[in-house]
Amino acid sequence: MKLKTKLLLYRPLIGIFILILIATILLDYFYGGFYLAQSIANFMASFFIIFASLKIIKIESFAEAYSSYDLIASHNSYYSHIYPFIELGLGLAYLFNYHLLIITWFTLILMLINTLGVFLHLQNKRVIPCACMGTVFRVPMSYVTLGEDLLMVAMAVSMIILYYT
Repeated sequence: MKLKTKLLLYRPLIGIFILILIATILLDYFYGGFYLAQSIANFMASFFIIFASLKIIKIESFAEAYSSYDLIASHNSYYSHIYPFIELGLGLAYLFNYHLLIITWFTLILMLINTLGVFLHLQNKRVIPCACMGTVFRVPMSYVTLGEDLLMVAMAVSMIILYYT
């Protein structure tokens, strides 16, 4: 697939990523400047709140899409319906700096489970829409999705390391 075609396909994701970066910079400014742990928390807050909002808009179709590849949601349909609210809660916790170490450990575990589900699905080489932005935008499940999950895992690990050092 040509680069131009890929960029058009992932345009919504690129736009949302830019929005997350802008929100992170504004939150950094609000909190008094750039401090790595706070900037990571601000990024995670923006990420979870924006992505959760997109999932909640069409929650039924999100739940159906998410159940097709998530390890927990594929066995429990209730989980696929509450997952966007879990993300929203994480985003708000990061935004308000609420028990960040506990929240970050929870995030790490959650994102590792998500990452494994995406990885296993990608091994099947079956093309399905990614539920990462709900079903508001149609983006295929790909290694971009895996990279997104791994980014959140890396940020959670970084925050944990920063807390213990």
